[in-house]
Amino acid sequence: MSFRVTLLHMEMRLGLPTVALDTEFPGAARLGEQLDFEVRVVRVGATSLTLAVTGAVAGRTCVKARLVQVLTRLDSMRPEPWPESWRSRICPLSEEISS
Repeated sequence: MSFRVTLLHMEMRLGLPTVALDTEFPGAARLGEQLDFEVRVVRVGATSLTLAVTGAVAGRTCVKARLVQVLTRLDSMRPEPWPESWRSRICPLSEEISS
């Protein structure tokens, strides 16, 4: 799933701020090494999305993060429910779904 940030922010007046972030560094990455990232949708809530991110060098995990983002109406800075057209595309990717 992809979207243009300018469409999200400027035209739809929505944002996806990170409201929680937990990061671990179980291994070192050296300057010049290329990290491969995997992003998984862990949970889809009524207005939020929990993602798990893993960064690895040659299969060796160097960074793990879990973050929660909330769809937010920029004019009011209040949480906004996921549009059904988005939710129907995100939910099949998720490990857990709640309303």
